[in-house]
Amino acid sequence: MLFAADPAPPVPATDATQPAGDGSPARSLPGRPAVKPAEAQNVVVFCEPGHYGGWPANAGVWSWGNEIVVGFTVGWYKQKSGHAVDPAKPMEKWQARSLDGGLTWSIEKPECLVSGKITPSVLLEPLDFTHPDFALLFQFWNGPCWHRARRGRPPFLTLSLRSPT
Repeated sequence: MLFAADPAPPVPATDATQPAGDGSPARSLPGRPAVKPAEAQNVVVFCEPGHYGGWPANAGVWSWGNEIVVGFTVGWYKQKSGHAVDPAKPMEKWQARSLDGGLTWSIEKPECLVSGKITPSVLLEPLDFTHPDFALLFQFWNGPCWHRARRGRPPFLTLSLRSPT
């Protein structure tokens, strides 16, 4: 698993069509400075011998300034066509956290994600989607989701998406 990080200061641009200075087009989002592709750096987030780490798009990515949290699945490596993970062995949900914009990463194994043992709570007040530390993960494969206005740190509030019966 590789993620792009930019250790150099970004090259300012007024919009995504302004050249980056070396003739290559700048890439930016509205209101964000552009970064030239030559300044991007690949870093390894997870690498353990005998293991497979992947599918971050299925597990969520959140960022708050230089702090980034990405969820991913860890399984046992198996050479085969398609995803090189052994489906006969258990897989776990982990997350990685960077506090420096993606240059270095620490691995976290929240118990509720690793064990899959989730006891849903009753939502007693509305979720505050505007909270600056808000994080929300939906897990459609087993029904519940988790939420925490603590930048993805436990304890998590686990909610059931199923109708009460």
